[in-house]
Amino acid sequence: MLRNYLVVAWRNLLRNRIYAGINVLGLGIGLAFCVLTFLFIGHEWSYDSCHENADKIYRLYGKKKESEGERIGVRTPMPLAPALLESYPEISHAVRARRNWRPVVIQSGDKRFKEEGLVFADPEVFEVFSFPVVAGDLQRALDGKNKVVLTREMAQKYFGSDDPLGELLTIVDFDEDFTVSGVVEVPTNSTFCFDLLLSSQHFLDSHMATMWNSSSVITYVMLAEGTQSAQLETRFPAFVDAHFGDYDDVELHLQPLKEMHLDPMFQAGLTPASDPLYSYILAGISPTSLWAWPRPASGKWGCARSWARRSGNW
Repeated sequence: MLRNYLVVAWRNLLRNRIYAGINVLGLGIGLAFCVLTFLFIGHEWSYDSCHENADKIYRLYGKKKESEGERIGVRTPMPLAPALLESYPEISHAVRARRNWRPVVIQSGDKRFKEEGLVFADPEVFEVFSFPVVAGDLQRALDGKNKVVLTREMAQKYFGSDDPLGELLTIVDFDEDFTVSGVVEVPTNSTFCFDLLLSSQHFLDSHMATMWNSSSVITYVMLAEGTQSAQLETRFPAFVDAHFGDYDDVELHLQPLKEMHLDPMFQAGLTPASDPLYSYILAGISPTSLWAWPRPASGKWGCARSWARRSGNW
């Protein structure tokens, strides 16, 4: 019986090719949009889950009361990270990072490239964040001022299929040579991302390394097992009083790593934050798109759809 229904339906579709084509095309576009939308939403909501210790990593941010209101920012003073490590045993690691916001010129051999993805970080960064290793020993990759870690894409760009470890790159803007000490994969859903990673020793030599009234780096901390971030935050006011001096109108808070990407309040991180509203809107639109495909006029639906309605399967 089912075979007869299929034969009749196929003949009816051939008899109404235009209407059938419109419906199939519309349904295909709706399905494609739905799949792409959910892939995008899944990617947005999976940010930083690629890091093994993601649930224990937090970013410091400050609140400062001003005459115009409250100002919130993720830029912190350089001495904050070591002071936190010294004051709180609950913090197992603290890492400073800073993006070089101006493009730099990289020279490899006789070729020059203009790059924007240059980031500085403390050598302990690979103990906090997890990046798949392509080449090199990440535990020692940034233990010298003139070492650089590249992504796989940058290594291929500069050296092709050759082994990049030990090769030299010149950052023309710094007038310095750097030895490639590691190559990693940086997941596309990581808020901590870079093309070239240099040691924080480049900015620790500045006079700001001991200044509490100048905010120039992003500070990440990894909490020890079993530490509650809310309880740790309650002890920050005493820390602020002891270290910030006249700037005691500052409040320190912890933001979970996995919440960073979808918090549009903070736009000064290593990567721009995204607005979760877009995900909500797309999630609501996608299912309805399947019902938006064109429908032929009454009487042109064919035997197959009539059977489906009668049998209760529509």
